[in-house]
Amino acid sequence: MRYPDMLKVRQAIDAPEVADILAAIHGELAKLNLRGLTGPGQRVAITAGSRGIVCLPQVISTIVEEIRRAGADPFIVPAMGSHGGATAKGQLEVLRSLGITEPSTGAPIIASMETVELGRTPDGMPVYMDRHAYSADAIVLVNRVKVHSPWGEIGSGLQKMAAIGLGKQRGCSTIHAWSRGTRNLYRNIQKAAAVVLARAPIAFGVAVVDNAYARPARVMALRPAEIADVEPQLLAEARRLVARLPFDELDLLIVERIGKNISPAGLDPLVVGTAGGAENTDDMPRIGGMVVLDLTEESHGNALGLGLASFTTRRCVGKIDYGAMYMNIISANGAAGAASLRGTAIASLLGAFSRGAPSAARYGFYNTWRALRAKGPRATRLPILVDSDRAAIDAALAGIGPAGRARVARIKDTLHLDELWVSEALAEQMGGRSHLSLVGETGPLQFDGQGNLL
Repeated sequence: MRYPDMLKVRQAIDAPEVADILAAIHGELAKLNLRGLTGPGQRVAITAGSRGIVCLPQVISTIVEEIRRAGADPFIVPAMGSHGGATAKGQLEVLRSLGITEPSTGAPIIASMETVELGRTPDGMPVYMDRHAYSADAIVLVNRVKVHSPWGEIGSGLQKMAAIGLGKQRGCSTIHAWSRGTRNLYRNIQKAAAVVLARAPIAFGVAVVDNAYARPARVMALRPAEIADVEPQLLAEARRLVARLPFDELDLLIVERIGKNISPAGLDPLVVGTAGGAENTDDMPRIGGMVVLDLTEESHGNALGLGLASFTTRRCVGKIDYGAMYMNIISANGAAGAASLRGTAIASLLGAFSRGAPSAARYGFYNTWRALRAKGPRATRLPILVDSDRAAIDAALAGIGPAGRARVARIKDTLHLDELWVSEALAEQMGGRSHLSLVGETGPLQFDGQGNLL
């Protein structure tokens, strides 16, 4: 295989960052007058999600400290929908991997998948909430604001935390079920969040806007009445700060790793588009094919997004936890009977089914399987599987054409785009772009003796 000559490129990225995030949080909370929001002796639930906010343990511990100073009694609730395999133990493990523990935050963590129904949206959709959070005297929403999908005026943020994070697996699956086949997911999240804000004891929210490196560009504390109006403005800011590939069209994108800690979708859709799909928006690139080489450890086996690739490696697939990944996609597709999968790997469920599970579980599994077969969630389909990085890249390049004209780019992941490698055909397009500069010498892709990309 002849490989295209590649050049290392440095891209200047606008990435404003809060100099002292803890001081910023103290300042924002001081504006709220917590003594007026949380009374002495009140139990206050603080949400902690699965998104990797930089300094998240310090952010949570600072909020804990301020709430205690106001005389209230804080505790932490895992708020992450169906993540962690949709089990209390799994969600505790996700928090532990992010550094969220009782010693690190100074507050107890109460984990459960039990929910209560808060009410219904005007069109009849039920809205659920973690039972322990609902029983608290006050709730504090904490989440980063980040683009989750190309569509919608909200993304990952306080309203999603209120509706899906605190809704646990049942709330997550319900909202996605009501949105299936439409682009109404974020409208339904907003409707559900409106019910939460009206009927649950939300005291305030703390929103952290990410810059291009997933570091805090801005932090803002919001009262409940401000959340719905301000959050779309914060998302617009977060969208502007997303780093992009400096090219509109590629023949091949080589991605060294994907992961839920990189993007909610494993790969940021604003960076990779749909990789050959037909649903790209104007600000998404057009990529003919993609190779994914590995999965981050922080993903806990959830390889969501891998299905967008054309080829992958045995190393990557060997890290997949199918139960965790399928629970995520089943809940995201709102499949009927998804609750029957809680805490159960797909293989285990199949075994239980063959041994004669209760009729309700069998019916739930049948509906889930039928929904998945009909939907065919592309994000979790396995690409063509090969033994090594070299074999994956060879297979992808074989269908492109002459190596000298192939438009190929290589990135670490969709979060780190300040340095990338591009083929000569792409380098020819760099003229006049002051934010791009060449670094180092030109040379072909190189591999070690085991076929790993160097």
